[in-house]
Amino acid sequence: MIVSVPKPIDEILESLSETRRVVIVACGGCPVGCKSGGEERVEELSKILSKGGKQITGSATIDFLCNKALVGTRLEYYLAELKKAQAVLVVSCGV
Repeated sequence: MIVSVPKPIDEILESLSETRRVVIVACGGCPVGCKSGGEERVEELSKILSKGGKQITGSATIDFLCNKALVGTRLEYYLAELKKAQAVLVVSCGV
């Protein structure tokens, strides 16, 4: 069984302290059941990061980020947003 716990917001903000523009990529698979991924988490993180002075250049939720082929084909649709970003915040279980 996979258990996914959200990373503390303070830790995320610290990791992005030198970054202004961020894209959020979230897994829509395993972490959704643990409330640490999916659209709700993307919206939550977008609000928090925006309040912290970050510009969210885009976001994507992909069914299973552990599926390399699926991620590659889906991220093609977000190339413009990815090019504008300085960092990609990935919300997944770590697999």
